[in-house]
Amino acid sequence: MYITLAIVAVVLVLLWTIVRGRSARVHDLASAEAAIAPVDIEAFRNLIDPQQDRFLREHLNAGDFRRLQRARYRAVAEYLAHVAANAGVLLRLGEAARASHDPAVEAQGAELAAAAASLRLYSVMALAQAYAGVLFPGFGVSVGSVADSYDRVTVKFWAIGRAWTPLRSAG
Repeated sequence: MYITLAIVAVVLVLLWTIVRGRSARVHDLASAEAAIAPVDIEAFRNLIDPQQDRFLREHLNAGDFRRLQRARYRAVAEYLAHVAANAGVLLRLGEAARASHDPAVEAQGAELAAAAASLRLYSVMALAQAYAGVLFPGFGVSVGSVADSYDRVTVKFWAIGRAWTPLRSAG
């Protein structure tokens, strides 16, 4: 029984570490903007489009398709790594905003932190799927909702930017 509890504790700590991440110190909108890596969400959507997969499968021989799929999954993994890192930055910004004395900013910070934590966890899980796709190109990778979640978190980020102006350090 103690071994089971220890394993559960280790898994919970690991999940917490993954969700929290090791992103830059973020105290305000300017430091968050500086730490965020650009993500071309439309190019990402194109890479994960199932219709593109079907088209390529129909028009390429099996060897060429597998080679191309591996390259596409590596690109997807790169996008997902940036999304996960950005979600970590936005999680930190949400935490800083939650410390605000303005109730509206505090509420938006809580929403941003929760959404960013979910996005980070989901993007890390999707990253594992993308790497599985590199190893097994026929493996079905389902990461489409990451792009939609990223869009929603970005909207929350800009909402905090508008509400938290001029930005105050959350200290």
